[in-house]
Amino acid sequence: MGSAKPFANVKNIDGSFLQGQGNLKKSNLKLGSTVIPAVPRSLNTGIGEACGVPTTRDQLHVVRDTAFAADYTAADDRITLSSTQVDAVIHEPDLQPTMDNNSDHVKMAVDLLKGTHSFIHSDARRPPARRRAGADVDMKGLFKSKPKTPADLVRQTRDLLIFADCNPDSRESKREEKFATLSKLLRELKQILYGNSEAEPVSEACAQLTQEFFKENTFRLLILCLPKLNLEARKDATQIVANLQRQQVQSRLIACDYLEANIDLMDILVSGYEDPDMALHYGAMLRECIRHQSVARYVLESEHMKKFFDYIQLPNFDIAADAAATFKELLTRHKSTVAEFLSKNYDWFFAEYNSKLLESPNYITRRQAIKLLGDILLDRSNSAVMTRYASSRDNLRILMNLLRESSKSIQIEAFHVFKLFAANQNKPADIIGILVANRSKLLRLFADFKPDKEDEQFEADKAQVVREIAGLEPREN
Repeated sequence: MGSAKPFANVKNIDGSFLQGQGNLKKSNLKLGSTVIPAVPRSLNTGIGEACGVPTTRDQLHVVRDTAFAADYTAADDRITLSSTQVDAVIHEPDLQPTMDNNSDHVKMAVDLLKGTHSFIHSDARRPPARRRAGADVDMKGLFKSKPKTPADLVRQTRDLLIFADCNPDSRESKREEKFATLSKLLRELKQILYGNSEAEPVSEACAQLTQEFFKENTFRLLILCLPKLNLEARKDATQIVANLQRQQVQSRLIACDYLEANIDLMDILVSGYEDPDMALHYGAMLRECIRHQSVARYVLESEHMKKFFDYIQLPNFDIAADAAATFKELLTRHKSTVAEFLSKNYDWFFAEYNSKLLESPNYITRRQAIKLLGDILLDRSNSAVMTRYASSRDNLRILMNLLRESSKSIQIEAFHVFKLFAANQNKPADIIGILVANRSKLLRLFADFKPDKEDEQFEADKAQVVREIAGLEPREN
């Protein structure tokens, strides 16, 4: 059987035969002709090699004469075709199917096209196998493009971002079409990174997407083009940028490496607070980027840091709150970097902090500022800064004013900072003088000073502060 020629007989639709394998391509079959090779399993490989057709177990192969590209559907022994014409049947007489007469091949082909004929080899009569998924799909469906990989999606996104960045004057209809496709791609990328209600994200796909995203400046393009996207696309892009900061590729946060080499992107993100339409998107991106210590250090040491004292007081509440959240992240996440920054920039930083935040006419600004100040000074890594802050009479004056606030929440937070002045065992003489001069007022205040909820630690701290103030004696300068 192995020596039999795959194309012993080729029969045209008009009934004439084409002899031999070599004559098949030279036949009078027209471009697009449909050729059916009716062969048993033993010859599948031979036909596959000759025609370039994928071969599988006991399948009938339909070959179009267009470069002999595969176009077939099959389910083991039962074949259903969706073509409308059969132009030739390839038949091996030594291993023929149940129909012995060559003239019946055209009839068999027509039956196959109607889906009414079951092609069963004479040497392997067995019941039809369970139909595989997709066995009855239209033959054209088999030529659909393969699903795009995560890297493909990123490359397509990059091309559209380049278009958006470089073609501001292109025809309106063309731009709308391109941006609609871009929005769709961003949704798909977000779904790969975050998963959906039916499936968790796949780590391999996330890694592939991440690796491609930091090639050829796709990340930069997305940030630069963000103002040109619609609102939903901006939200998706913001989530993509945020997620990429956490993705590891071969145990490395490659986003950190990229941002260190493209640190000027932080200038764009910080300045985004000056654009009401972009502030919340760029702010969310910025907070995720400063998860990387080197990036946070850049922002802390840049001139942008001074801008936050103004951003926090912007009239737009949402933007001001977002800027405050970023400000807090910068001053609390990376302990060693923050301690170094505060030590180097103590004078200007706390001068701005006191005047613009703690003494702000805005209640929310004051409340957020005193809470953050406590978080900073009570952190052990900032002990040197705390000692310096608690030795300043100007700082003490501000804290005593905050203790007199009508807001209980501000009073409580101010107390947590004030106790540092009272507990300091090396109080300067001017600090002692102020505390002694205001002793009676302070003791009356603390007598009725209670949080809304019972707090044993607060009561213990208050008792210690009262003892310290009551026992103070004036000291000569």
